[in-house]
Amino acid sequence: MGYIISNGAMRMLDTIWSPQNIARWERRTAAGCCGDVELAAVLQEAGVNITGIPGLYGGSLSWFEWDESKWCEPALSWHHVRAHDVESLWQFETQWLADNETHYVYRDLFHKLIKSHLASTRSDWDNMSRDRVYTGPSGLHGDEDRRYPLKSTWGNLSDEEKVEQLGQLDDDQKKDIESYGTYVKEMRWDELSDEEKEAVWRELTEPESEAHTSLRTCRVACESWEECVQYFFKPGRCHLHRTVRLGHYVDPVEVDVDVDVDGSNRTSSGWMEARINAFEGRMSECKTVPEWMSHYAETELL
Repeated sequence: MGYIISNGAMRMLDTIWSPQNIARWERRTAAGCCGDVELAAVLQEAGVNITGIPGLYGGSLSWFEWDESKWCEPALSWHHVRAHDVESLWQFETQWLADNETHYVYRDLFHKLIKSHLASTRSDWDNMSRDRVYTGPSGLHGDEDRRYPLKSTWGNLSDEEKVEQLGQLDDDQKKDIESYGTYVKEMRWDELSDEEKEAVWRELTEPESEAHTSLRTCRVACESWEECVQYFFKPGRCHLHRTVRLGHYVDPVEVDVDVDVDGSNRTSSGWMEARINAFEGRMSECKTVPEWMSHYAETELL
């Protein structure tokens, strides 16, 4: 692992460089989890404003999300990269620099290294779909942005709960309380009781409620959600995702399943190829890396 530190940041670090501080930092590093975290803490002690910059990605090709926000950014570094990824990146970069006068962006990596691996269905593969998780009425739902409308009776609340709720309700909800004695509150899945989960489950669409039962129904659930571009299935579980991820091979021997289906523990992943093609078609032409960096410096760093 290496670090990129500017000359100005190094000069600021030098102002607090002392045997006493070095000993303290070494003790903290030995007890901590990660060297990069401790380095950031030391730089902050020196007054350096630590910020993330485009191109320095903290994950691997398997985890990277190919979306609009990063499409035209220069790809500069990766983290937790496996040996075969290092080989692929080295071959790609060697050829790219031989054929081009400027650095590449994430779009170029997607076209050369990723897209050819995206299939309608791929067995023994986890494509890291995580936005929506379906495991049946008592299972987990991982969409942090999703809210489930739940009708509640105002009279069932204690006086203390009513005071707390009033501060969170809008005018329409308060009118419903006055007119009907009930109100609809939007809640995250993990905020619901077991009984409420079952009630909400009955309100889901058929593709959603059946998604966890088979690979086919998992794909149907993805098709029915217009934001979905990929899905992951293993017996008893279906995951959907809004952005493209490559993922990685999964050894069937190491798979834990939620439901035993004829002893099967195979995982499968799939991508909605037409939607991915449409996503590419929506992307504007990228600037050259020098042009992009100049624009970023003028608009984001000043």
